[in-house]
Order: sequence, then structure tokens, then C-alpha cells
Amino acid sequence: MTISGLSYEQKLALVALLELFVMADGLVTEGEVKEINQIASELGDAEYRELMNEADARFKGIDNLKELLTTIRERAARELIYGLVLEEVMSAPSPTKVPEILDWLKAEWQIEVSEAEPEEEI
Repeated sequence: MTISGLSYEQKLALVALLELFVMADGLVTEGEVKEINQIASELGDAEYRELMNEADARFKGIDNLKELLTTIRERAARELIYGLVLEEVMSAPSPTKVPEILDWLKAEWQIEVSEAEPEEEI
């Protein structure tokens, strides 16, 4: 699945989650800007701005966002959204702590994340 294959509500969830994580620490890093720009490019700048404005108006708290997230049932959409959001979190300057909402989302959506195997040295 690609970003363009997401429904409007799924795209809204993606943009709302991205905005939540990017704005959480009050700093926007170069890595975060790169990730956001790539997603905005895939959505189209106008649609990205529309989704961001709707997310700002619609989700006044994390509970409102969780309500939307629980309605997303399609496994491919869940995995795509989670993966993109995880990439955003990991591009932060010190991604030592996974935000609580990401842990909740992983459990709610039953996402299985496999740890990367360390490469063997020869």
C-alpha cells in the first residue's frame, strides 16, 4: 500500500500523528522536516495542508485522535501509517524513548515490529 492508497480518514490519522510527534518537543529537526516534506509531496502540498488544518481543528486531545485510530481496520493501512510515524519518531535527535501513544497504537492495531538483526562482521 502507498500513501495515495489511503482513505481520507487514514490520511488524516497519519498527518495528525505526524504533527503530534513533530510538535511534541517543540523542535523540528532537519530529519523531521525531510520526512514531512516527503509525505507532503506524496499527498500533494494542498491536501497535506488541508489535512493538517482539519487535524488541528478536530483533535483537541489525544483521546479524540485515539477514537479515529480505532476506526482504522485495514491491516495494510495500519502498517503503513505505523511505519511512517515510527520513521518520523526515529528521525528525532534522540529517539531513545518511543512515545506512549506509539506503544498504544502498536498494541491497538496489533502491529508486530521485528528488531533488526545486527550484521555479522567478517
